[in-house]
Amino acid sequence: MIINVNSRNNTFSVKSPEEAATLVNGLLNSGNAVAEDRITISFVDDSNGVVVVATHPAVDFDAVVSIFLLTQYVLRGKRVVYKFVGVNDELDTGDMEGYCVDVTPKKIKGSVTLLDHHHNTALCPSNARLVFETFKDKIPETVWPLVDYADLVDTGRITYPETSADWSYLDMFNDIQAVLSADQSIIEFMSQALAKGRVPRCQKEQNMSDFIKESVMSHTVNGFRIAVVKTTQVKHGVHKYLFRQGFDIVILKDGNCAGVHRNHNVSQLFDMKMLNAYIDEQGWFYHSDGSFAARGTKKSPVLTPSRYSLDDLLDMTRRMLVDNNVTSRS
Repeated sequence: MIINVNSRNNTFSVKSPEEAATLVNGLLNSGNAVAEDRITISFVDDSNGVVVVATHPAVDFDAVVSIFLLTQYVLRGKRVVYKFVGVNDELDTGDMEGYCVDVTPKKIKGSVTLLDHHHNTALCPSNARLVFETFKDKIPETVWPLVDYADLVDTGRITYPETSADWSYLDMFNDIQAVLSADQSIIEFMSQALAKGRVPRCQKEQNMSDFIKESVMSHTVNGFRIAVVKTTQVKHGVHKYLFRQGFDIVILKDGNCAGVHRNHNVSQLFDMKMLNAYIDEQGWFYHSDGSFAARGTKKSPVLTPSRYSLDDLLDMTRRMLVDNNVTSRS
């Protein structure tokens, strides 16, 4: 619904009754208002041009590329409303057309096209591949390098490309994820960059360096640099940011979630599945590539907090490295 407010032959369009009320109040109290002024309000139903695009919270690179392909080529010209849902949530699009990307909610209400590659990863290693194959008639063949790249990223075959690489979108995504807190802001920023076909220079906010000074404790065990993030209000992708600052392991708690992440640079030295021998608690997940151990994530949060403190996780990580005689090559 769009609300048009007309005053003195000037029309202002807003999207909510609250915005309309604020606007009318401002017009009535403006210094130029006179008794003869008339303000008219009209309502325009634009629901036919609005599309809901849903994906999981804590958007990853693959979800961003999928949404870019969808909005740039399939839904071009339509106004997009974003929703963020987890696997235990309900997605309700009302009377609007909807698309659900890279996640399957527990319940779906409304007319929704489900685009979740997890139902067939053999044919579609990335969600971008699924979107590309589903809408071949609308998406140009020229985007195939980006789709191939999404395949490599989502299957873990590329984690941190060289800065000089032709495809440095992932570097930018990791930086933006560490700076921007809102998923929609990340999607919109990346979509603009992808639409331009190049990576603009982006400056990290100064508060990231302040965040490290104020919220990160540094430890060294067997030559490995370990960062313990003290705050439970963790920024998106902070562990990736800390990896680029030279840390080998990042330990954090985010709300009810807890995790221990390993830098890809030391992936040949140890596997985070080794931590399983020291954890005695239900609900922990160990990624198949050995990159992290976690109890809940932003994408699949848990309802109860871990009984382990940050100090507990640090101690278990230390024992894992010492007991298994894992030492840094540096």
